[in-house]
Amino acid sequence: MQVPTEEFLDRSDGTLGAGPFRARMDEDGFQMTGNPIDPAATPLVFLGDSFVEANFVDEDARFSSVVERALPHYRILNGGYSGSTTLQLLNVLVNKVYPIVGLGGKVLFFVGQSDVDHLSKTANYWTSHFRGTPIVPGKEPSGTLPQGTDATERLLRMVVHAAQSLDLDLVLAVSPFREGDFNTDELLRHLYRRDRVFFQEQRERRLGVVESVVKVAAATGTRVIDFHSLVGGDPTWFYDELHLNQYGHGKFATLLAGEIGKHF
Repeated sequence: MQVPTEEFLDRSDGTLGAGPFRARMDEDGFQMTGNPIDPAATPLVFLGDSFVEANFVDEDARFSSVVERALPHYRILNGGYSGSTTLQLLNVLVNKVYPIVGLGGKVLFFVGQSDVDHLSKTANYWTSHFRGTPIVPGKEPSGTLPQGTDATERLLRMVVHAAQSLDLDLVLAVSPFREGDFNTDELLRHLYRRDRVFFQEQRERRLGVVESVVKVAAATGTRVIDFHSLVGGDPTWFYDELHLNQYGHGKFATLLAGEIGKHF
């Protein structure tokens, strides 16, 4: 069972419930949807960070669960994990997802906002920090590395090429985030301690990730769903800057189910 801490609740806008919230894993480490399992259903993997994981909402209200009920010919494998970066998810795609879904396996790869936490640092994706490190134990790099979204784009090309080499049916997706007027959105003002400059810098980094995903998809001929543009940053969908509240999960599930029908 998952229960938000007082600090976490303080960093929300009041639309986050107190819990507890059930979060169960299957034998392969995918978050369970709570729905009956149809062995004949086609597996569809959602890969991403805590946006996909969505621990702090009722099990049957998570968008992965709602989409599975709306599209019963799919079995949704929720591979979201808090803090996951694109580099970490590349590893998961090749070494965890592929052996399970095999040739032709369907993957919706959410590029999350967890990347932003590392883009302004010299080590970026190759950080030794325990949350972001691609290997354990982590080690700070000594070589020259690509910086900012240049690193993001290189990694996304690797994701696409890995999927092509392994014959995976891959669609890239941009994870949405909350937009708002810094003058009036009290949550954003609270999160950024009323520091408009820091808020604008982070927003530019987030938009840079969005742009990178769309750019690489266009350059490689890969299908992409820009959920940030589709959601429009609607603050009523989010309990904080990056995570959907229960209302948002319902709205996003409807949107996602429609996009799956178009792209898979």
